[in-house]
Amino acid sequence: ITGSFSGSRPGSMCAAFDAPLAGLAPLTDWSGLKQPCHLDFQQFLESLCVSPLAPPSVIEVARKAYALPYPPHWSEEVDAASGALYFYHELRDESTWQHPLTETYQEVLQQVESLAAEQLRLDQVAARIEQSLTETQARAAADLEQWVGPLEGEEGCEQYFYNSLT
Repeated sequence: ITGSFSGSRPGSMCAAFDAPLAGLAPLTDWSGLKQPCHLDFQQFLESLCVSPLAPPSVIEVARKAYALPYPPHWSEEVDAASGALYFYHELRDESTWQHPLTETYQEVLQQVESLAAEQLRLDQVAARIEQSLTETQARAAADLEQWVGPLEGEEGCEQYFYNSLT
């Protein structure tokens, strides 16, 4: 692959959002995921601490992230009293003011900004992203090691998972 990454070419950093990871279906293929409908792009940028004057590559990837559906069982809701937007996890019956993927998106956007500043070739960008994904996968696998399941619940109960550490 030749060429360098300057962040100004449409689609240059967003291929990762469009192509499935090895063995995983793209988010758009998952049924039942809710799309953002009340959250506007400016609110989204503010929630990620991203300036609208950020490098074009950061804004481009942020737009792709903004268009993605929420993770399973998450939805956006509007507080009746204040009109403020919040996020709700149906299975856990939990609410939060923070987008469920804020930390993930911030990490990705920080990496995009760093890569854009380095003016790397596309093959170098791809190698850095692959390295980052490998490290993230290893952290996730380590976090899941203490979980056991699915286990069968008592009669009439659903399957569940058990954390052996907590």
